[in-house]
Amino acid sequence: MPTIPDLKTQIDADVTDKVAALSISPGDVGDNMTAICDEIRDRGYKSVANTGALATLDSADTKLALVDGVGFFIDSATGPADGARIFAGVGGRFWVLTFLISPLRFSINADGNVSLPAGRLLEAILVRPTGAGVTLKIGTSAGGDEIMMEAAIADGDDVVVNFSLAARSATPIHFTGVTTDLEILLFIKLL
Repeated sequence: MPTIPDLKTQIDADVTDKVAALSISPGDVGDNMTAICDEIRDRGYKSVANTGALATLDSADTKLALVDGVGFFIDSATGPADGARIFAGVGGRFWVLTFLISPLRFSINADGNVSLPAGRLLEAILVRPTGAGVTLKIGTSAGGDEIMMEAAIADGDDVVVNFSLAARSATPIHFTGVTTDLEILLFIKLL
């Protein structure tokens, strides 16, 4: 698959230079337009497995990247990288997180926590027991109930906790009382 700079070079050779020499053909124009359309279709965005892979992604080839399970990043000249919202790219460029994929979905079967990254806004949590009922509380401290006071949730019920929490720094979300399999969805936005 050619890169965008390769296509631009080919267009210069096939179209621009021939126009100057008055030797361009409709076939030259059509072939190059087809190649451009194919590339636009094929390169709407580049998908990478994790934020570390953004360091190898060249903005000359795409201006939009999808990081699986994280969100969409756009190319930018503005840094520095902060490891949370801005990541280093190729040639001194940066990738800036612009759209989160929400919800963050995970499963647990014992007490535990997940970290809400800095610069995020937690808007809601959905808890879904998948094995048996559970008596659960959710907090920002171990064993805490700052987000949801202890409540019984029946197997098969979905409980939605609407709670706005702005994370200026990484903030743990603790789940206490977990005695069965739980599916948890965190609905998160950028600050």
